[in-house]
Amino acid sequence: MTDGAPNGSNAELDRAISRTNELANNRRLTIFPIGIGEAADMNCLEKFSPKRATLGLKGMNFKGFFEWLSQSVSRTSQSMPGDAIKLDLEKIKSWGEL
Repeated sequence: MTDGAPNGSNAELDRAISRTNELANNRRLTIFPIGIGEAADMNCLEKFSPKRATLGLKGMNFKGFFEWLSQSVSRTSQSMPGDAIKLDLEKIKSWGEL
């Protein structure tokens, strides 16, 4: 969760984007990019996620997000390695928007 605005050098930003993409593409990291606030730099944020769309947090609905996250983590922890985990898209709509 971020406003999406980088606060370091362009070289640091490029390194971070490259590393997170490498980890995500190798299934070693799951990224859910979420922009906060109307001024969030969604274009920058989407570079960190090769597999998922960037979402915007509706208002300041952190409670809805963390409830969804808790349920998702619980479901994931009960799965077997390699299982496909389906996201609860209806609950995402309660706190997030494309």
